[in-house]
Amino acid sequence: MILKGISKFGVPLTDQAKSRSNFIFKSSNQLKVDVLHTFNTVCDTKTPWVSTFETTIPRLIQTMNYHHENSTIQIDRQIKETLQLLQQDSCKKLIALSQCNWSIQEALVKEVFPEAVNDIMNKTVVIPPPQPLLVKKRDIELKMKDIHKEIRFIFVGRQFFRKGGRELIHVLAKIRKHFNVKFTIVSSLTFGDYATQTTIKDKEDMLKIIEQNDDWITWIDALTNEEVLALCKKSHVGLLPTWADTYGYSVLEMQASGCPVLTTNIRALPEINNDTCGWICPIPRNKFGEALYSTESSRKILSETLEKELEKSIVEICSKPEHIIERARNALVKIKEEHDPLEYGRKLFDIYNGKG
Repeated sequence: MILKGISKFGVPLTDQAKSRSNFIFKSSNQLKVDVLHTFNTVCDTKTPWVSTFETTIPRLIQTMNYHHENSTIQIDRQIKETLQLLQQDSCKKLIALSQCNWSIQEALVKEVFPEAVNDIMNKTVVIPPPQPLLVKKRDIELKMKDIHKEIRFIFVGRQFFRKGGRELIHVLAKIRKHFNVKFTIVSSLTFGDYATQTTIKDKEDMLKIIEQNDDWITWIDALTNEEVLALCKKSHVGLLPTWADTYGYSVLEMQASGCPVLTTNIRALPEINNDTCGWICPIPRNKFGEALYSTESSRKILSETLEKELEKSIVEICSKPEHIIERARNALVKIKEEHDPLEYGRKLFDIYNGKG
């Protein structure tokens, strides 16, 4: 079957179709497509639709923080009405990016609309995002030739503090007294995020450290995605010791570049990274895998724990560089087996045709 039209990860707004909010799409008419595929968005339409979501769906103000520490939810009419849209026949499938997301969604529905759990969760599946391989095994061998002379680490992320950049610099500055490391940072050093609650002073402090250590730290404010991937292909180890991320797409890109990654254990990260294809730093988290950062004291504990775990892992990496090669190879295998774009496309096509 060839579908005559698909709107994937975005809905075209027409005179007959308007958005009621950022994450609820409403159309009173049958649209001239076979399937609508949105991201994080519930559709109120007779047209068959599918939605991929990264935490929970519906994505409303009332549900945004459901997975956070000590969070409570105010059940109101809007939540139930929106959840009822997930029960309708026009909703063909809900695609969670990870098992973590699936579990958060199930808990939300059980609490807010328990009589709809079977209807909604039976049409909810886990399909990880696709990622093509960016290098071959022989490319790994070539870039790892000098690994016993220096180890090149790379960090990519606009929100520098939320993704663990401050703790990384502290640890790398400490261990470089014993190991020859190079550290490339691609970040605008954005501060003030919801997790770390950092300030302009925190950024200024980081800039001073970077400037004083420019013999081993390379800071780049921004690059195109192609330029970032080129750097990953030349780097030995990727770094994403993040406080808060719904998934961790950069991990997939680094792994596909033959660059094993050091991450925390929050949210979906343990599903895409492990101690055979990378390294994991455990940090305090709740039952949904969300890190504990809601108070000043919990943020302090999180940061101190992260620095301690980072130091342990990075010393291990630098002491046994041959493990980097092994995990780089394993990362390529994991990407091929679990994120193959062709397999991803087949799964979507089956869903669009009502077979998935």
